[in-house]
Amino acid sequence: MMNFTKKAGAVAVTTLLLASSANAATFNANASFRTIADVAITEASALSFGTAVTGKAGTSCTVGLTIASGGANAVPGATATVQPTGAGATGCGGTTDALAGNYTLVGSQGATITVLMATATETDFTFAPAGIFTDESNVAVSVETAYFADAAFNVVIGDTGGGRIGVGGQLTITNDLTSSTSYTVPYVVSVIY
Repeated sequence: MMNFTKKAGAVAVTTLLLASSANAATFNANASFRTIADVAITEASALSFGTAVTGKAGTSCTVGLTIASGGANAVPGATATVQPTGAGATGCGGTTDALAGNYTLVGSQGATITVLMATATETDFTFAPAGIFTDESNVAVSVETAYFADAAFNVVIGDTGGGRIGVGGQLTITNDLTSSTSYTVPYVVSVIY
């Protein structure tokens, strides 16, 4: 009798579950997302300290960027200037052909990016980059942000989805260089979301 009661109870519970699940429903849902555009950087013009750097140990040469509309050598709103510094203020050697670096950024409009340019150290010289980021906004005045070597800075890509980095900085000669010789200063521009 007990076995029959257990079986009858199990059948009743199963029947009750099946009866109540007949009114249940399931729905397979989906979530969506879209990735932002990759940030890309291209060189519009390379930084040059010119052709008259003295190359003597203890001298330095600075290519600076000053905000002035109509600048042709750097970023919109910035012009390259050469500021000789160092021993006897002769580090730049009176050069007139220095050129600020100019890099174009393309990414997701309104996205915040982090830019870092570290000091480059070679056997005979160091280079500490500095300059200006311009967001290239469509508004009347673009936002311009000054930056310095080894200091990450956050900026917002403008409403056009682009921006520009103007690069200058200070070249410091640590050992005498060979005269009438061209040198290359490798440095890295890091841009991340």
